[in-house]
Amino acid sequence: MLLWQQLKSKYIVINISFEGMGTDAFRSEDTFVRRFCGRIEKNLKLSGYDESRQRLWNCQETEENMDTLRNRIIDFCENSEEEVLLFIDEVDKSSDNQMFLNFLGILRELYLERAMGTITFKSVILAGVYDIKNLKLKFRQNEERKYNSPWNIAVDFPIDMSLSHSEITAMIKTVTISSVPHTPGAG
Repeated sequence: MLLWQQLKSKYIVINISFEGMGTDAFRSEDTFVRRFCGRIEKNLKLSGYDESRQRLWNCQETEENMDTLRNRIIDFCENSEEEVLLFIDEVDKSSDNQMFLNFLGILRELYLERAMGTITFKSVILAGVYDIKNLKLKFRQNEERKYNSPWNIAVDFPIDMSLSHSEITAMIKTVTISSVPHTPGAG
């Protein structure tokens, strides 16, 4: 939520969760796309975005599929004045489902197409309780395991990320100061 608070003034931040979607949401592409788009539409409404932005996520097709979702993502991002960030919480609720992996494939495809001019999400943040590196084990059928992540998150990261006590303190102070609401007339 702190990240959403910091970024919402510069970007369109879509913040959804797979919590409570249930396994039936992944029974077909049509069901998944309708539920996914419904959550985005609801988030945009709750976040105060105008109705025209919400309407782009209203599923009108007779049958929705990953292609209609892909096109909807591109249309929304192309028609947005700000860049769009997508946060999905509780992704581990669906990580053992092939439909979810197909969805990740669409996101990966769109990410790669950005180099060719496709306008899509600036960033996608997947959050969950479990280590998402485990998704790499589920990207293929049992007989055809893939031991490389679609985003290379399993690759060693050769940058020293250790921080000193003073650096950590400075980050905490920055987050604390910027997240405290300002009261007019207060000192």
